[in-house]
Amino acid sequence: MNLKVLTILFVALFSAGLGRAGDAVDAAVVESYSSAAMDLDLLDQTLRAVAGKDANIVVDRRQHRVVVIADAETHRKIAAIMKETGAPPENVRVEVRIRRATDTSESGGRIRLSPAMRYQSTWTRMDATQTLLVASGRSGILRVGKSVPNLEWFESYGWHSRSVDYRVVWQEVGSFLRVEPTVIDDGPQIRLELTPVLRGRVEGRPHEIAFVEASTEVVVNDGQMVSLASLDEHQDFMSHFLVGMERGRETHALEVELTPRRVGVDGSGASPMAGTLRRNR
Repeated sequence: MNLKVLTILFVALFSAGLGRAGDAVDAAVVESYSSAAMDLDLLDQTLRAVAGKDANIVVDRRQHRVVVIADAETHRKIAAIMKETGAPPENVRVEVRIRRATDTSESGGRIRLSPAMRYQSTWTRMDATQTLLVASGRSGILRVGKSVPNLEWFESYGWHSRSVDYRVVWQEVGSFLRVEPTVIDDGPQIRLELTPVLRGRVEGRPHEIAFVEASTEVVVNDGQMVSLASLDEHQDFMSHFLVGMERGRETHALEVELTPRRVGVDGSGASPMAGTLRRNR
């Protein structure tokens, strides 16, 4: 049954109930709502909380909207809430630098940045500054290593931490870092949530393991740099995760530095292309 038929049925049933309740009750009104500031499930929960149990609500995932059937007064309350929360989130530009911990030369392996908001990636040599542009509260993916030299350690860790309860035979796998910046209130503080991830292919299909229990949260000021090496949480895990590999199979520790900066909703003040990089001289 499609949404149009459901809506007609809801209106008929709701109107019939109102008719029995008496003339003092307002007639049912059908309105649809969408928001750039929140995902569909959060919007659904918000509208249900405002509308109350007497309203009928239908989630239209295809059109990314929520249809509400309620009286006019309820819709006025919803409109007031939507006005307050409907503004799109501001963007955060995260400047990321990855380099060898003991050598700042440009020799060595290569890294790739795959921003969540773009369907492109940029390859560069070790020791590069790159830019990740995402909306506050959303996440982007940074590729730390093209390969994982100590994969057996992660398999053991995943089994004991219950991140993985099955045997994974990777055809190819790399190490990634999921970065989720969130502007706190109106700033200037920004919360960074960092989650280590292994991504690759298993049996010819994309596969991902996120080590949520090894996630780290840190609060910094707008424009303040934070080094993963300076964080106290999960040091043992990160010492295995932040490892690069030379073409000759020689491994070395990596140093990752992140600097978040608030930018306008339209991206003003940020680099025009997420994934922009600057070679460090």
